[in-house]
Amino acid sequence: MSTVITVVGNLVRDPELKDFGSGKLAKLRLASTERIQTPEGGWKDGDTAFYDVVCWRTLAENVTKSLSKGSKVIVHGKLNYR
Repeated sequence: MSTVITVVGNLVRDPELKDFGSGKLAKLRLASTERIQTPEGGWKDGDTAFYDVVCWRTLAENVTKSLSKGSKVIVHGKLNYR
């Protein structure tokens, strides 16, 4: 069973493009920090979660051409964990 999620965050490093016989694959590392509202009405940073993201085929090529370390991204897809 897989869960579909949406994560907003920043890239930790430049995407890596790998070429396989059947197509291309891009690997991304995403950091997402939770924002918590304080009782006084202000905001503070919570815990940071790190996600390894994999893109395939045309999306993989577009990601490596258009994104770099520090880019703000929204990722929507299946969550698989080990």
